[in-house]
This record gives sequence, structure tokens and C-alpha cells, in this order.
Amino acid sequence: MTEGHEFHSRSLDFILKVIKIIKESYNQQYILKERELIIDVDHDFPYHTLSINNQVLYHVIDNLINNALKYAEKQISIKFEVINDHLLNFTITNDGRIFTEDELNSAKEWGTKGKESNGSGIGLYFANIVLQQYNSELILENENKHAKVSFNIPV
Repeated sequence: MTEGHEFHSRSLDFILKVIKIIKESYNQQYILKERELIIDVDHDFPYHTLSINNQVLYHVIDNLINNALKYAEKQISIKFEVINDHLLNFTITNDGRIFTEDELNSAKEWGTKGKESNGSGIGLYFANIVLQQYNSELILENENKHAKVSFNIPV
């Protein structure tokens, strides 16, 4: 196996591990309650490599999933997708409360948290700072009456 193939295999293994951990950690009745967790992986995705610190990426994704769980009513949807053969797009949506205009403008700032949140207000800030190290950022938006958080990372 050549060095490039070994890197590709490690990257693929990491993504498969992240998906497995998400399924094992979050697809539990006591966590989801009556909600459904949908994980969609682009069929083209496994043929790409990922150049980000694996542990850091997992913590960013974990934070975004936990936030979605706080607000989802019936469904959380996670999508891993490759765009134009060079960007990994991670998107998480939930069907609960959408972002307010203030949250869309300030949720990525230190100490900002939703009115119903009992969190510290550093999760989205931390995730955004980490993603900036990879020339990316969190994108928060409301789409079809769903709160949506996404980011793109070069692969």
C-alpha cells in the first residue's frame, strides 16, 4: 500500500468511526426520546481525504449535535456531503425552534446562548474558532422552518 493510500484509508476510517460513534452515542432512546436521528452520507464521500485534526473535528460535530438535541421536536438530520470534489460539507438541522435574528447575528460570539439554554455560551464560539483554523466557519440559518448549522472544510 502506498503512503497516499494509507492516508486515504486512515481518513476514511476516521469518518466511519465518527459516524459509528454518532450512531452509538446518540441513537439511544433515552437521548432521542420520541425524536428521530437521520444520518446521510454522500456516496462520493469515502473517496476523499480529510485534512483536519480528527479529535477536534469530532468535538465540533459533537457540540453541534448536542445543540440540535436541545431544540429538536421530532427530528435531527445530519449530512456529510462532498461538494465539487474538494469540500466536505457537514450540515445538521432540527425541526425545533428556529434561530432568532439576534441569534443568527451573535450566536458565534463568546458567551452568547439561547434564552432556554443552560449551557455556557462557548460551544458555537469554540466550534467557529476551531473551524477558522481550517479557513472555514459555522453557517447558521433557518431553512424551511428548520434551524440549520453547517460548515465546509477543504478535503
